[in-house]
Amino acid sequence: MDVIKHSWKYWKKIWPQMLLIVALTLIGMGINLLVPQITQLIIDRVLYPALGHPVNKENQSPLGFIIAGVAEGDYMGMCIILLCCLGGLMLTLYITHYIRWNTAHAYNRKIANYIRK
Repeated sequence: MDVIKHSWKYWKKIWPQMLLIVALTLIGMGINLLVPQITQLIIDRVLYPALGHPVNKENQSPLGFIIAGVAEGDYMGMCIILLCCLGGLMLTLYITHYIRWNTAHAYNRKIANYIRK
């Protein structure tokens, strides 16, 4: 606890930026949890039925609401919706990572230079 108390004088100058970095990290972690579920929906609801396998209704995904309004046999519509969601998530992940990385790097250099003085 003593280390945190003594190092706070360095970190209190950039705490809003650190809060932004933590928030962007949490958003990125949430996206990384959603991506496998969307790809599983693509496999279970689009690829397997298109290849002639029966749809497994017992395996309910928490993201099933995304394709709830699409007809059962409309595999192309489901695929387009799910790929758009996947692309949007990847774009959001890229943007959050880019902002987080550049913010963390800039303020890491700033605090390192301040500590050297």
